[in-house]
Amino acid sequence: MDRYTEAKTMCRLFAEHGYPTMMAGGCVRDRIFGMEPKDYDLATVALPEEALSLCRRKGYKVIPTGLKHGTISVVTGLQTLEFTTLRTDADCDGRHANVAFSSDFKADAQRRDFTINALFEDSEGQIHDFVGGQRDLAAKQLRFVGDPASRIREDYLRILRYFRFLARLGWQPLPNELNAIGANLDGLARLSVERIQSEMDQILASPGAALVLPLLHDCGLTATLFSWLDPSSTANLAKILGRTDHPTLRWFSFYHWGSGTRLWPKLMAEEVINMRFTRKQVKLINNLALLLAEHANLAELMLCALRLQSQVSPLVLLDYLNACQEIFHLVLPDHLLRLLAGMGELEPPTIPHKALMQLEPTKRGETVHLVKIYWYLKLARVKTEFEQMMGHIETYQMQLKSGVPKPVNER
Repeated sequence: MDRYTEAKTMCRLFAEHGYPTMMAGGCVRDRIFGMEPKDYDLATVALPEEALSLCRRKGYKVIPTGLKHGTISVVTGLQTLEFTTLRTDADCDGRHANVAFSSDFKADAQRRDFTINALFEDSEGQIHDFVGGQRDLAAKQLRFVGDPASRIREDYLRILRYFRFLARLGWQPLPNELNAIGANLDGLARLSVERIQSEMDQILASPGAALVLPLLHDCGLTATLFSWLDPSSTANLAKILGRTDHPTLRWFSFYHWGSGTRLWPKLMAEEVINMRFTRKQVKLINNLALLLAEHANLAELMLCALRLQSQVSPLVLLDYLNACQEIFHLVLPDHLLRLLAGMGELEPPTIPHKALMQLEPTKRGETVHLVKIYWYLKLARVKTEFEQMMGHIETYQMQLKSGVPKPVNER
C-alpha cells in the first residue's frame, strides 16, 4: 500500500463509522499537478475527541497536535496523517482565528486562503471543488477564495503566502489580487519576525524568485519590510539565489547583493539582528560580509576563510564565490580561491606540538592559523617546514599581507 492509497483507506474507515472524511488542500492540489504530496491532510466531520477515540480503537498511535483547533496527528507505518475537523472562522484578528467546528465541506472551503488550496478528494478519488480551484489550476491563476481583501484581513500572513506560491509555481499575479495586497500592507506589522522569515526562506529558495522579487518591490512590500532592497538589483539577485542551495548563503545574497552592496558589514549586522537567525547563521552572514568587504589584505581574507570553515563547506563556499565572480564581476584573489579548494580537499594539518609550545602563548593562535593557510595552499607540506615557519613567523605573515606567499622551501 502506498501513502495515497492509505489516505483513501483512512477516509473510508471514518466514513464507515459515520464521519464523512476527505483529503484536503495541498495534497489534492499537488496530485492534480502530478506531483508527489509532501504529506496528506484529511478533513473530517468527526470532532477531535471522536477522531482521537476511533483511531486509538483501531490501534493507531495518535498525537493530540492541536485539539483546540480540531487537529490530531495519526502515525501509521507509512506516514503521519493529519486529521482536522471541518471549521468556520468565528472571528479573526488579522493573524489568528477563533474557530467553530462544522460538518459542511463547502463552508470549510470558503474559509481557506486560495482556491487551489480549497480542493477535496474523497475515498473514491472524486474531486470536490466548491470555489473554482480546478479552473484556476488549469488557467495557472492564483486567486484568493472570495473577496481578496477580506481573506487578507483575516490573516495578513496570506500576503507573503501569495508570493511564496507564485514563486513556487512560476505563475503571473492577478491585478485584482495585487491591488488588495497593496491596500493591506499595514497589516504586515502584526506578523511575527519568525513567520516573515519562514515565508521569505521559501521565496528565496524557489525557482520563481526572479518573478517574485520585482513584484515585492512594485506592490510596496519591500518598502514595508526591507526598505534597503535595491529594485535594480533583483535580476542579478535572482541569478545568484539560483546558484546555491544553502539557506544562509541565500539570505546573505538577499542582504548583500539585494542592497546593491550598500549594506556593508556594520549595517548588515544591524539588519541581521532584527531577524531570528541562529548564532551560527549570524556568524556566517557577518563573516561573508567581511570576506567581500573592500580594502582587506590577503592575510585578513585568509583568516576570514578559516573562520568560515566551521560554518559552511569550503567547496560550497567556493562554488558560491565563483558564481559571484561570474554574475557580479567580483574580483577575488586567486590565493583565496586556492585556499578554499585546499580546505575542501585536504584534512587539517598536524601541528608540531613541541615547536608550538616553545612560542609565546600570545603568538600560538596566529601561528596555527598561518600554518593552516600555508598547508591548504600547499606551500608547506611536512613537519620540518612547519617548524621552519614557526621560527620565522613574521616573515610569513609579511608574505601574506603583501599578497605573494611562497613555498616554505623557497624562502
